[in-house]
Amino acid sequence: MLAHQLAKKRTAEKKLAITVFSFPPDKGNVGTAAYLNVFGSIYRVLQVRSRHRHKINTAMVSRYQ
Repeated sequence: MLAHQLAKKRTAEKKLAITVFSFPPDKGNVGTAAYLNVFGSIYRVLQVRSRHRHKINTAMVSRYQ
């Protein structure tokens, strides 16, 4: 989708996906990064999006509160 098409959509029609990579795989280090709080940062992004009237799947968010 082109940026100008996205800009014309209402907030309720937009979707956001957040992907967390694990590298090296199968080492139990999902969401780790030097000196960063990955899951805390994602949670804060979701809080801000919620204040801007984006619908947030609270079942997923509540795990990280």
